[in-house]
Amino acid sequence: QQENNMQDLDLFSAMASENNESISENTIEMDEDYRPLAERMRPRNFDEYIGQEKILGKKSFLRRMVQEDKIPSMILYGPPGTGKTTLAKMIAGMTKSEFSRLNAVSAGISDVRKIIEKADENRRYYRKRTIIFLDEIHRFNKAQQDVLLPYVEDGRIILIGATTENPYFEVNHALLSRVRVVKLELLDEQNLIDILKVALEDKVRGLGKYEFKYDDEVLSIIAQYAGGDARVALNILEQVGDVALEQNHNINKEIIESINETMLSASQIDKISTLFKVLGDPTRTKIVLALDNREVCVCTLADTLGMTKSAVSHQLAILKANNIQ
Repeated sequence: QQENNMQDLDLFSAMASENNESISENTIEMDEDYRPLAERMRPRNFDEYIGQEKILGKKSFLRRMVQEDKIPSMILYGPPGTGKTTLAKMIAGMTKSEFSRLNAVSAGISDVRKIIEKADENRRYYRKRTIIFLDEIHRFNKAQQDVLLPYVEDGRIILIGATTENPYFEVNHALLSRVRVVKLELLDEQNLIDILKVALEDKVRGLGKYEFKYDDEVLSIIAQYAGGDARVALNILEQVGDVALEQNHNINKEIIESINETMLSASQIDKISTLFKVLGDPTRTKIVLALDNREVCVCTLADTLGMTKSAVSHQLAILKANNIQ
């Protein structure tokens, strides 16, 4: 009887293992399907990368260094959606070096030290270099950035930092002097249209299997609304596609406009963010709030930020309501 029980247990274990394998496969497939379009469409190599010709063109220094696996320490600096993280992931896929990724929002000095210890082992025993990709490097304070300095200097690690903030203000000068600052620009309208077309035609990672009907005009509208941000453009396309599935797979201007009415554009969000940063300094805030009723103050901010006077007044009202002083 004990032998029969053991057989039953083995049979049950085998069935459970089989079910777990099935669940795992389905989970992987589901995760792939449910990742945002912008994440699925990240370029995997230079042939798929669109835009940033000045720094990633065929004859560019950076492209040559990456292809030859002679990657220098660098800070990737540019607005959101310009390809900083994408470039870092491409490097991870192309290099023979150990590649570790940290986000400065959640990582601390202990995390950095662990990677450096592993880097020492890799160099001593395997003659292998280590790359640390530090996303949002501007979130590291001076003391945290100082930890990286000696290891970047003696070559034990290759640092790739990414930031949307000006590194000449947010990164220690000593660290800046030991890295290259690579500036990524907002993508132009044609870049975004090309990216949208690739997403619409790709049947594996993109929306190609749905065979949407569209023209260049509607893609141009999406590109203009995205304000140079590829992620925003692809997010809009994904939302538009969901609606178009119920309208004979036809992507048209009316769908885009109906979605855009409920959203702020990337450029609008950026301008509002800039306004709050301008007023984030307590001294400046007191001055601006004191001058709020003066036309010259509102006009100056509107001209500086490229916003309408009513929009500036509205944001000032929000600041007052929140007692920002």
